[in-house]
Amino acid sequence: LEEKRQGEAEFLDYLEQRLRENAGWDAVARELLDPNAADPVSAKAAYFLTSRLTGGDRAAQLDSITVAVSSALFGVQMQCAKCHDHPTVGDWKQENYYGLAAFFAGTYTEKGKTNLPALAERAGEVKFAGRNTGERTARLLFLDGKVIDAKAGRRRALIGAGVTADGPYFKRAMANRMWKQFTGVGLVE
Repeated sequence: LEEKRQGEAEFLDYLEQRLRENAGWDAVARELLDPNAADPVSAKAAYFLTSRLTGGDRAAQLDSITVAVSSALFGVQMQCAKCHDHPTVGDWKQENYYGLAAFFAGTYTEKGKTNLPALAERAGEVKFAGRNTGERTARLLFLDGKVIDAKAGRRRALIGAGVTADGPYFKRAMANRMWKQFTGVGLVE
């Protein structure tokens, strides 16, 4: 039998509970990105990010988080833009990939009050090198190209930029997921 990682069973319980409560997808997304360690329900959501902060070096961890968040919450596959501007999607530049990764640069795992992994944040930056640009420090750049100010914390700033009523990425991603659940195939596969 496959052993579950610390926090995985609690995370599955969290998802079931939030679905039973008919929580909005925006509320769930906010908790996935910035769970409240003091709240026994929300604290379980930390597994979404903490599970990606294990193993590998820091670059691999940031890559895992960036790819998971861009895909699961915003419906965008950013992997190709990690090494170079995307070859077929003109909107996805290397700067976009690292701009999204920068929201998680200071995120780390600590032991929570309930012995489950919890998230914390400290100062951090992401550096990357483009083919013709040399090494640069990534700005907090959301997918729509807006540079974000993160006075209240980077993950909270990402929520403010992306999990909004008028932000197209989150809405489209959730609509596509529901469509796929009901019809067996997403509007975009």
